[in-house]
Amino acid sequence: MKTEAKKEFYHRVSQIGKAWGLGEPAGRIWGVLLLSDKPLAQREVAEEAGYSLGLVSTSIRILDSKGVIALADTKGREKQYYLQESFFGSFGLLFRQFVELSVRPMLQLLEENKGVKGESGKKVDQLIDDYNRLMSVFELMNTVFFTDTELSDDKLKTLRRKVKPRARKS
Repeated sequence: MKTEAKKEFYHRVSQIGKAWGLGEPAGRIWGVLLLSDKPLAQREVAEEAGYSLGLVSTSIRILDSKGVIALADTKGREKQYYLQESFFGSFGLLFRQFVELSVRPMLQLLEENKGVKGESGKKVDQLIDDYNRLMSVFELMNTVFFTDTELSDDKLKTLRRKVKPRARKS
């Protein structure tokens, strides 16, 4: 890949990392590992990413804690890292973590306030409905893209029914 294209790729993956809460440096390091055909030592990652060893070490801990990368081997004193998942697999992994850490708690909060009288009561009920539909979409995406589970026709029909937009009452 040409140098300019690599830089642009690293930049774009760093922005994905930022958007997903990993941070730009971790995203850039993810990009470096995505383009590597072999495990890389922290020193090699630092050189390719243009970062200090300290920043690379911190970012590697973040990516490792999310399950995106893993320790491959140690050559002498140098640890080498590789991607545990493809880009697609990593995206699915991060997506599932996002749902568990951000979406499910929001739904629980709304459920605890369901049926509360007052101005926001109807809005809370609408939000619960929207979040339940969103969770059905997540379940469908997870099943279709990230597992080997086959969807039965009945399960697919049920999920479609849950996801189908409903008319809003004013």
